Formats: sequence, C-alpha cells, structure tokens
Amino acid sequence: ESMAKQLYVESDMTKDYDQLLDKRPAKEDAVFAWHQDMAYWPGNKALGVNCTDTCTFSLALDDSDEQNGCLRYVVG
Repeated sequence: ESMAKQLYVESDMTKDYDQLLDKRPAKEDAVFAWHQDMAYWPGNKALGVNCTDTCTFSLALDDSDEQNGCLRYVVG
C-alpha cells in the first residue's frame, strides 16, 4: 500500500502525473528560480480530471544547504 494511502486513509487519490527534475553535480548553471510547482503540471483537461488538488514532494539524495541549492518554502 502506498504511503499516501496510509497517511490519507479516507481520501481517494490517484497518481496522475510525475516529473523528475535532476540537478547534475557541480553544474553551476543548474538553477531553478523561485516558482510555484502548479505551473509545471498539466491542466485539468490534459489529466482528465475535474480537480487538481496536488501533493508535491522533494527527495534530496545528497546533503543540501544554501551553498549548493537547498529547497525553500514560502508560507502562504
């Protein structure tokens, strides 16, 4: 059973889209500017759904800090 199903037992979720953004090591120009993830997702019509309630996660394979580009969240 998926992690999402275990955490949200009463929700009926479907994975409808995935994407990998790969930042290569020691590549100075591998920069992702501030953005909202939803701009990178296909719209409702393309996904064939009525609602686009989404969940995004990040998995860092190496230590991340301000020098090498840590992920930051903005409240709101």
